[in-house]
Amino acid sequence: MKKVKGTVQQGKRIISLDLGSKMGIAWGDGNRPDGHEMVKFTGKGGFTPESFYKFYLYLNNKVKMELSSSFEDVHLVIEKPNAHMPGYAGVKVHFGMLGVALLIEGRWPRVTSHVVPALTVKKYWTGSGKAKKADMIAEAQKRGFDVTDDNEVDAIAIFMYSQEVLFKGEE
Repeated sequence: MKKVKGTVQQGKRIISLDLGSKMGIAWGDGNRPDGHEMVKFTGKGGFTPESFYKFYLYLNNKVKMELSSSFEDVHLVIEKPNAHMPGYAGVKVHFGMLGVALLIEGRWPRVTSHVVPALTVKKYWTGSGKAKKADMIAEAQKRGFDVTDDNEVDAIAIFMYSQEVLFKGEE
């Protein structure tokens, strides 16, 4: 930890995102996330244009809270959408949400985004880039996280990857 102007800095403020109609999110600034959850943005009609707006409001509020609680910049670390996923709907949701996240970066001067390939995160987390959802959950539970949802686990793994690999040595 380093001290700056009378406040204690633990590390980088990170919000990690596993994008999708059921999105995993983890946030914090230490070696482990301060919080994590799975959030749904779907309504009666599934994932609609209103879902993108709900995601915008949610993420904008989360960034605003993180910025107001710290003198540090906020880093959005986002799992890269897979351009080869089956079905137009999945591609539209994932890339649309990525666009919204990048819009948030443009709105707040102290926000920077980083996109990380899913295979990289899986390999870091489990040792295999081909890890299945159950493998990711089992690894999270082994590391002491109380989770059952694979989206939430992916966000935690992205958070841990960013602290231990992506930003290592930048404190």
